[in-house]
Amino acid sequence: NDGDDYSKYGSSIWNKSDCTILVQSDGTMSEAATANAETDAPGNVITATSGGIDSASTTDASSILIKNLDTCRITINRRYQSIHIVNATNCTVAVSPSCPVSGPVHVTGCSQCEIAVACRQLR
Repeated sequence: NDGDDYSKYGSSIWNKSDCTILVQSDGTMSEAATANAETDAPGNVITATSGGIDSASTTDASSILIKNLDTCRITINRRYQSIHIVNATNCTVAVSPSCPVSGPVHVTGCSQCEIAVACRQLR
């Protein structure tokens, strides 16, 4: 653990590499590993803390933290009030156009990433 209090975020994804993660509209997440990844089996539906993914226990999560990712693709099909992307490298984060972020998207310490999002503010 890097000392961050992940519980203050509604959902979180952290310390992952070489994977694809889908956030469903109800907040559940599923992960499909790429050929070189050492992660859960492809298509494994994750409903609680598991290998660096924590789905919100309720459907009213207000934010999501995406931290310390390398070569990942995150697709978000859920509405959030804020998204925090920290220390991501060579990643793609795509938020469905039908789920705009009602507040800010914070991007800190990221490199070679593509972020597709409709939001009130991008920082």
